[in-house]
Amino acid sequence: MRSEPWPRDHPDQSNRTEPQYQVRLLGTPVRLIAAIRQYHDDLMEELSLLAAQDPDQSASVPQRLLERTKVLGRRYGDARGPSDAAIDAALERGASRVDLSYEVSGSIVDVADCLEELMSDADELGRRKRLLTLPRTDLLVQFSHWFFDEFRRQIAGLPPQPWDGPLTP
Repeated sequence: MRSEPWPRDHPDQSNRTEPQYQVRLLGTPVRLIAAIRQYHDDLMEELSLLAAQDPDQSASVPQRLLERTKVLGRRYGDARGPSDAAIDAALERGASRVDLSYEVSGSIVDVADCLEELMSDADELGRRKRLLTLPRTDLLVQFSHWFFDEFRRQIAGLPPQPWDGPLTP
């Protein structure tokens, strides 16, 4: 089971009664987004397994992190969408960059905040060797911030800013 890091092209992601926003991620580095997608998949798999265990066995991981994983998994779990296909196609072509587009509601910012906090917490647990998943590299953290910030910025009415950092992890 492989899924996008976030956001997903999934019907549960947006409430159609809310205004919709077009968010464009210009110049997205294909290898970096593939690396963060793999990191996300590995992390969510490990946290999902821990959340399914009894609380005594998962005591090394804060309960709020496990609960957040359950909520995100229920809302966005198995979705694969057009942007995932675009990333896969760009990888197959050997492209270094791809432009991605999402249609989202403003509430996606709350999901971004939640996921960004979850990933930061997981990085800290990885550094302390309380998870098998290693923490993200500095470059993957920088890329994640750009990714989430583009949603926040564009929903606030600002124009897209292309990625201007390195292209490979």
